Amino acid sequence: MADVDIYLDHAASTPMTPAALARYSEVAAQYFGNPSGLHRQSRQAKAILEDARERCAQQLGRDPSEVVFTSGGTEGDNFAVLCPVLPPQARILSTRVEHHGVLEPLRSRTNVSWIEVDRNGVIDVERLEHDLAALGDQVGLMVVMAVNNETGVVSDLSSIADLRRRYAPQALLFSDAVQGAPWLDLEKSLSEVDLATLSAHKFGGPRGVGIVLRRRGVETLPLLRGGGQEFELRSGSQNVAGIASAVLALEERCALRDQNNLRVEALQSRLESGLVDIDSSIEIVGRLAPRVPGITNSVVEGIANEEAIFLADEQGLALSGGASCASGALEPSHVLKAMGYSDAAGRSCLRWSLGVTTTVAEIDRALEIIEGVIRSLRGGRS
Repeated sequence: MADVDIYLDHAASTPMTPAALARYSEVAAQYFGNPSGLHRQSRQAKAILEDARERCAQQLGRDPSEVVFTSGGTEGDNFAVLCPVLPPQARILSTRVEHHGVLEPLRSRTNVSWIEVDRNGVIDVERLEHDLAALGDQVGLMVVMAVNNETGVVSDLSSIADLRRRYAPQALLFSDAVQGAPWLDLEKSLSEVDLATLSAHKFGGPRGVGIVLRRRGVETLPLLRGGGQEFELRSGSQNVAGIASAVLALEERCALRDQNNLRVEALQSRLESGLVDIDSSIEIVGRLAPRVPGITNSVVEGIANEEAIFLADEQGLALSGGASCASGALEPSHVLKAMGYSDAAGRSCLRWSLGVTTTVAEIDRALEIIEGVIRSLRGGRS
């Protein structure tokens, strides 16, 4: 088989759909006015913006007033952690497997307690119930991501919302749903969530556009101050072309979700079976947990993931490992560590992220490449 570029890092981003790209170009060329102005070009841009807001709300089962457009998932995560108005000394409950866009702003919050997960990355519901029963009205915010970005494990937000209702009804529930957007029924999954974040480049929209869902009645301060755009919550001139194309991509993805899920589930099964066939010691992280079909995390003993990623990339295969810092170097995965894995395992994990454009031929070629990479790193041993 001829060498081809195989982009199996769709958890990082996915290509813009042709329709979304065309929409971006159209709006950028024809509706370039600032939507905050009063003249005709501004009014035209404002109409495009508000039409996108209404269509986005319809897809997510929300009122348009609950849709706030941002620059992406990290900004949204910062907003959802830092901006809710909480009672003095209110306690925040969060998992340790959250994205760094959540964990880093949590550092500036006080009274943070941690929700434990098991070896499969699943929240210990009994432990959480015990904690909520003990803390009661002290809890102001609960933070649980919908889908983990490193493992693809899906959180049972319905059960967590039920516990919140029973023991801490005053608490807000925030979910980073960035990785869930391509795969989950978002209207259903986020129905009981007060705050949620999405990022357009995960579902075929442009990079640099995000969505925050903020339920009506949730009191928040603005993250960015200035002109008072986005209901005075996120000042700054809106990226109208990006927003319009992002919402179109969201509509496309939601319409094809079930069809895409079935096809990618088959590809994921082929990939994971192939990895275990290469080496039975390869562990599929979260194998026993509910997962989305687009993310597989494998622990490959005896290799360094940074070296494996480099060697695979030389042959056209794009993979990822743990969390990257600003320099691009890999740290041991904080997610795997929270799940009970060792630092050594966290340095030997490879994340395979499948998208709607992935093919059977790419999976088979990727398995050929990684088998050679593993053999090379182990000095010829399979």
